[in-house]
Amino acid sequence: MIPTKKLSALLATRAELDASLSNKLRKSILQQAIRGLLVEQDPNDEPAIDLLKRVNPNATPSTEIENETLPNGWCAVTLKDICKVISAKPFQIQQKQIQEIGKYPVVSQSANYIEGYSDIECVFRINKPIIVFGDHTRNVKYIDFDFVVGADGTKILEPYIYPKYAYLLVLFASQNIRNRGYSRHFSYLSKVILPLPPLNEQKRIVAKVEELFAVIDGMNN
Repeated sequence: MIPTKKLSALLATRAELDASLSNKLRKSILQQAIRGLLVEQDPNDEPAIDLLKRVNPNATPSTEIENETLPNGWCAVTLKDICKVISAKPFQIQQKQIQEIGKYPVVSQSANYIEGYSDIECVFRINKPIIVFGDHTRNVKYIDFDFVVGADGTKILEPYIYPKYAYLLVLFASQNIRNRGYSRHFSYLSKVILPLPPLNEQKRIVAKVEELFAVIDGMNN
């Protein structure tokens, strides 16, 4: 019989291994998705560059990425081409103002999806889903509900493109910028060159990624 303490240690190690494997699988899936390897391309899809001209006239996309061949219909963009940056200051409260219960959820740059709650009425009202990026932490969150911003270092990004695909792009980019500790990372995120597929392919990719992520979640239950 395995002693209780040793069994607990083995179970903890297994949990860590499972978490590590899950993270590696998710990163691999995301890498394939962003490179156009997860779903088939459809030549009848509207080219991504035409989409951008329509949804963001100020976008300056390119047709190539250095040392990389883009799939047909794709283009290369930066964050400003696909997302509008909205100041978080008007919707921000201090850490000490966050409560365990309250009227509105508080979203911060921490690893917690919901940091707490607040009754303060400086609420960011959602017109469409947005992305929250942690300037210090590099954490990325997809938010589709009204919320209050918790403390400093939270960037609000409103996508011009399909919101769930914009989330995948920001998540991918955040994983590919160097961790600078508690320094700010948004300026580096803004310079990452990102491959953008046509709108219909964005939706197919998101559906496939969500399907595969669900499989991984099922493995851990």
